[in-house]
Amino acid sequence: MRTQHPKAFLDSRTRRNWAGVYYDENGIRRYVTLGPKADLKKAKAQNKLDQIVGPINVMRVSRNVTAATTLAQYVEGTYLVHGKRKWKPSTAGTTGQRLRSHILGGELAALRLSELNRLNHYRLKAGRMQDD
Repeated sequence: MRTQHPKAFLDSRTRRNWAGVYYDENGIRRYVTLGPKADLKKAKAQNKLDQIVGPINVMRVSRNVTAATTLAQYVEGTYLVHGKRKWKPSTAGTTGQRLRSHILGGELAALRLSELNRLNHYRLKAGRMQDD
């Protein structure tokens, strides 16, 4: 999969200072003042911003989802993390509990994302119906 990093850009709306705009590791938009325009050229301001954003992008790559990632790793590391930011507390509690009991606690947890397809779904569903 191709890694996409949120674009960090220089904000030139202010008259006197270069301002950098980027998204931090939690997805929150951040502003940083890089220095006065009179003393700092645009290229140097961009380099300063790249130094700030560099470690964040490295951390994003380490969290990157690949075909070898298991469903349990994806749900715990990506889906629940992003969901909890947008869900109400009651939704986060019930949805997290359901995912942990049905998906992470079951046989789906060990499946790699590349193995998820319709045939595996039907096979697992048929196995559950026979258990009942």
